[in-house]
Amino acid sequence: MRLDHIGIAVADLDAADELLARLLGRPPFKREAVASQQVATSFFDAGASDAKIEFVAPVGETTGPIQKFLEKRGPGIHHLAFEVDDIVVEMRRLAKDGFELLQ
Repeated sequence: MRLDHIGIAVADLDAADELLARLLGRPPFKREAVASQQVATSFFDAGASDAKIEFVAPVGETTGPIQKFLEKRGPGIHHLAFEVDDIVVEMRRLAKDGFELLQ
C-alpha cells in the first residue's frame, strides 16, 4: 500500500491553485471536471515522493458531496487515497475492521 494523493476540499479552485503554484513554483499537472461528483479537481506533484496533492471544489450551485462537506466542516483534508494491489480485498478488510465504506 502506498499513498497516492491527499484530497483537500476547497471552495475556490482557482485561488487554491494559485496559492499552491506560488508555494511550489509550478502549476498543477492535471485539472479536470468530475461530473458524477459535481466537482472540479486539480493535481500537483507533492515534491520528492510520488504522492500528489488534489484540490477538490464544488462546481456551480451544487449540493454534491464536496459542497456538503464544505458547509459542514469548511475547507480542509477530505480524503487520503492509497494505491493497493486488490481493492476488493482491502475494502473487505477495512469493513471488517469497522471502517464505513462510502462506495
